[in-house]
Amino acid sequence: MTDRSRNVEEVLAAGTRIEEFVIERALQSGGFGVTYLAEDRSLGRRVAIKEYLPREWGARRADGSVGPRSSSHEKDYRWGLTRFLEEARTLARLDHPRIVRVHRVIEAWGTAYMVMEYVEGRNLEEALQAEGPWPESRVRALLEALLPGVELVHGAGLIHRDVKPANVMLRADGTPVLIDFGAARYAAGVHSRSLTSVLTPGYAPHEQYHQTAGKQGPWTDVYALGAVAYRALSGRKPVEAPARVESAARKQADPLAPVSQASAGGVSASFGAAVTAALALWPEDRPLDVAAWRAQWDAGAAPPPTPVRAPSPERPVPPPPQDERATTLRPWLAVALAALVLAAGVAGGLLIGQRAAPSSGGRVAGLPPEAGLPRGEDDVIRRAAAEEEERRAAEAEAAEEEERRAAEAARAEAEEALRAAEEQARAAAAARAAEEAEDGSVFSDCDACPEMVVIPAGTFRMGSPASEEGRFDSEGPQHRVTVSSFALGRYEVTRDEYRTFVEATWHPSSGCRILNEGGWTNDDDASWREPGFAQGSGHPAVCVNWNDTQAYVRWLSRETGESYRLPSEAEWEYAARGGTTKSRYWGNESSSQCGHANGADAATKRVYSDWTVAACDDGAVRTAPVGSYSANAFGLFDVLGNVWEWTEDCWHDSYRGGPSDGRAWTVGGNCGRRVLRGGSWINGPRNLRSAARGRDTTGVRYDLAGFRVARTLD
Repeated sequence: MTDRSRNVEEVLAAGTRIEEFVIERALQSGGFGVTYLAEDRSLGRRVAIKEYLPREWGARRADGSVGPRSSSHEKDYRWGLTRFLEEARTLARLDHPRIVRVHRVIEAWGTAYMVMEYVEGRNLEEALQAEGPWPESRVRALLEALLPGVELVHGAGLIHRDVKPANVMLRADGTPVLIDFGAARYAAGVHSRSLTSVLTPGYAPHEQYHQTAGKQGPWTDVYALGAVAYRALSGRKPVEAPARVESAARKQADPLAPVSQASAGGVSASFGAAVTAALALWPEDRPLDVAAWRAQWDAGAAPPPTPVRAPSPERPVPPPPQDERATTLRPWLAVALAALVLAAGVAGGLLIGQRAAPSSGGRVAGLPPEAGLPRGEDDVIRRAAAEEEERRAAEAEAAEEEERRAAEAARAEAEEALRAAEEQARAAAAARAAEEAEDGSVFSDCDACPEMVVIPAGTFRMGSPASEEGRFDSEGPQHRVTVSSFALGRYEVTRDEYRTFVEATWHPSSGCRILNEGGWTNDDDASWREPGFAQGSGHPAVCVNWNDTQAYVRWLSRETGESYRLPSEAEWEYAARGGTTKSRYWGNESSSQCGHANGADAATKRVYSDWTVAACDDGAVRTAPVGSYSANAFGLFDVLGNVWEWTEDCWHDSYRGGPSDGRAWTVGGNCGRRVLRGGSWINGPRNLRSAARGRDTTGVRYDLAGFRVARTLD
């Protein structure tokens, strides 16, 4: 078959019609496709349309359609088209003001078209070329706006893979929007082994150049974000990763000067250290995800970065295991789990409450980035090695399971004897807390600040016993946790308190998933101000995602000079139990719910007739003003019901391997999804238990999710 691209224009001519869209002009043409400016004739708006046209495998025909370049390219062309469609459909499910919106996907003319929001303005690269380096405050503000969108993408199981100034559009008001995702383009490059054509030197980390250089994940985009910060602060693009690797191999100094030296206007020690950490050459030396990176910005001067290690001339140095457990997990398992992540994509729908475990969308817990097999090993050796690894992993897993069961049986017998004593100790602690609440342990740091309650230190059994009615598997194994004293919001953050924050910071807040009689819908206009049902100023703020809570506690900390944050999952459960071991702080009976918590009950069933509800009636169908129900023994209101409450922890399917000191568990697991606790007005008795756990994507808002704040005590 001959080359079909000869004497045929690469881009579609102005006036070409694709359904209701009419092409105006080409905006950009690259190795994976062409992006056009077009008019949507049905809605009277301008849109951007990306056409799948891979130069290596595809070509334009004389009639304007697109197809494989030759019969030998047929399989690769179809493979790339599938990846393009998968990415487009996943992005279409994401809704965030800092991510370019995908309106629809069209399959026509032998190819596919991604119809997107057209973002008018100039890109960041153009702005930097015109203005020169930016001050740190402006760079931080830019990244602060972008990070929630990137985190939402990671939570959906995607990696952008081409974050750079040219892909950050600046609207007329200066707000940034991330465009031109490179995940499908990169997958095609891996497939064709032409990686250098699908990455941007200076912004792509080492692992994007070589499949054997390390597993990719959110940390890959963290490198690129650090590179964007470096470019904006210094006025020049970072040194390309291959040159840095070559210097390391020769045991020479890293040619990338620290941003503290390269910055034209100076940079604070903490932010400079954070940028340096993001640009660490090896994946395992970088922050795990954007949340971990953001936490470094104001953490004070970080310790010196890990020196660049010199790889051997033959292949990259495999990074050391995270811990001993990592050595029992083999590379074949990492590959299989990564494949499952890519296949899963975005399942859609509500993930708050218990469902099948979500894909991680990032690094597999406990696994180091993969180093690959040495060059020259043939397929027979590879298969034999893989089979041996699989056999050993299965044997180790079986032995570990046997040991675990024996240890749990012995532990259960010993812990049963402690149960009565612990109950007495917790009851005494709750009594002390009640007394302290009358003697200065309830406070507020400012007029607009949430009212806080001092929670005494103590030890409790986190999780639920196997015998608890309604128990989910993720609530075990039950384990002892010791919690230091801290302060926790007496109520969930109210609309009035949240309004003060939004008006002070102009924090974006539109877009929320709301429940109506027809089911769940995405409403671009819904927000904490208008969640789709009536609320007063004393109702809990809803339509608040995890990223919003992080912005709130940072603002509150700046305003007060105190250390505000979300509670850890352990702190939340300890406080919610209020010194009890029952399934709910008032006892085990769900029929008593209506005096203590706003959950699904007879009032709810009058609207949603097929729901499972408690056998009582409080008259409230949706949220109620905070403090409308009785408090627990610690003096906390609405810890069960009203709204799900965000915590600091990443989602883990169980407590196995988790901390026992009450701190947040932010290592491993799925940090693109965070834990929520307490249930809400929508939930029946099963989710209104002290041990019940929920989780959802950090960037998604729901009309049943809010939060209460914690404060570290001096």
